[in-house]
Amino acid sequence: MKEQTQKNFSYYIVTGLISLIILGFLFTGYQGSQMATQSDFGKVKGNKISMREFANTFNYQIQNFSQLFGGKSLNSKQIEQFKIYERVVDSLVDQKLILSIGQDLNIYPSKEEVSATIKEQPYFQRENKFDVNLYKALLKRNRFAPSEYEDFTRQDIITKAVQENLNVAPVSIAFAKESFEMKNEGIEAYIVQYQNSSLKRHLEVSKKEITDFLKDEKNVAIVKAMYEREKTSFQTGAQVKAKHILVKTDEKVSDADARKKIEKIKSEINANNFADLANKYTEDPSGKGKGGDLGWFGIGAMVPEFESVAFSLNKGEVSSPVKTKFGYHLILLEDKKEGTTKEFNMVKNDLAEKHLREQKSGNVKELAEKVAKQISDAFKKSDYKKVDELQKKYSFSYYQKRKLDGFSLNVSAAEFTRSEFDELMKLNKNEVVTYSNDKEQRIVKKLSMFSPKDVENTETEVKNEQQQLSDTLGKSNMANALKVLGEDVNKQELYQLAKQIRF
Repeated sequence: MKEQTQKNFSYYIVTGLISLIILGFLFTGYQGSQMATQSDFGKVKGNKISMREFANTFNYQIQNFSQLFGGKSLNSKQIEQFKIYERVVDSLVDQKLILSIGQDLNIYPSKEEVSATIKEQPYFQRENKFDVNLYKALLKRNRFAPSEYEDFTRQDIITKAVQENLNVAPVSIAFAKESFEMKNEGIEAYIVQYQNSSLKRHLEVSKKEITDFLKDEKNVAIVKAMYEREKTSFQTGAQVKAKHILVKTDEKVSDADARKKIEKIKSEINANNFADLANKYTEDPSGKGKGGDLGWFGIGAMVPEFESVAFSLNKGEVSSPVKTKFGYHLILLEDKKEGTTKEFNMVKNDLAEKHLREQKSGNVKELAEKVAKQISDAFKKSDYKKVDELQKKYSFSYYQKRKLDGFSLNVSAAEFTRSEFDELMKLNKNEVVTYSNDKEQRIVKKLSMFSPKDVENTETEVKNEQQQLSDTLGKSNMANALKVLGEDVNKQELYQLAKQIRF
């Protein structure tokens, strides 16, 4: 859920100026009242970005991302991690670029239009009517001059007018119908796809080939050079086997209380009763009922403080209390393995086999076609168990009963040309075809066809397609326009400037 929420926030481009200002009215936190009187943050196409706008947009981003942590405030590390400053700058630059488009189009709201817009805002209404006293009081409380707020409102009207016009592109009903038909016409099929090169590791090298190869000292030298280059892959780091007891520290348990509890447990514990006391006292859910067992682990598997103590203990020794970000630990070292490196003679045959297989890489297309033939034969016999066995062995992409339509022309990694799609449409039911080239193999077994006639309420669906295409093209047009207009904006400089601001 966290990843999805972050993804949603990443699409944030432009939020109305007034919406952000209202959020500034409603929320406090990072925005300081002095922001209204500070100098401007910057300019884009002659349009100023005020510090108030920066603060409001910053607050908006903070409020959104804090939801990931149950409404808790973000710390400086999280602000950096989520690129809050960069998001704020990107949003403000886009706002001003859109404003410049409106100005170029001579979109200038009248005083009456600005006044009407303000009066319609519910924040300034009592009993659904505009209250001038409430309006003035709210502006005064937030250090806004009426003329300043009216200017923001004017900019907001221009921005929304541009978005309404450019975010939607005209799409004819005929084009929408054609797109709808392409998306709803195709085949259902079994499809296998793989790159020829992915089968390189399956090229056969016999034991005799390896033996004969290593009889030549020149070849031994080649393999020794490979060994030196890849030596780290033959090394096994030191490992320890341990148990632990954790007493957590959090907002409910102070550091002093946790320390006192772990020291009391330490006074009772030894190697023999460690497992029993771990089941009784540990607050690590994964160790509860398992005697605090951590199994074997190597360097880098645990946090540094824990790791350094665990690797320094003697077998059967229980540590003193160890403080980490999780709380306090007691560690029992049960066993230890020193790091080892496999000698050359232990791996020379494997290296020779690898070298010989590389030398045979020119034969990989032959193997790829051989495997494709096996898959094709299995499809023709409807022997799907055989296909499963081949997939397990060769790890190719296997799509079962998937729809291939004339619009996308692909099922995940399996992509087809228009002429190939047309050929597939003409195949008979259960017919199998293989597409082979120097790079990849695709094997298709056609099961059935689908068409727009299978869709209910076609007329409604075509209208929906028209709207979707219009929205998609409009957003693409807007994104392209902002990209072109923003080419001369030095965002890196604005990023650095933003990071120097302290609220």
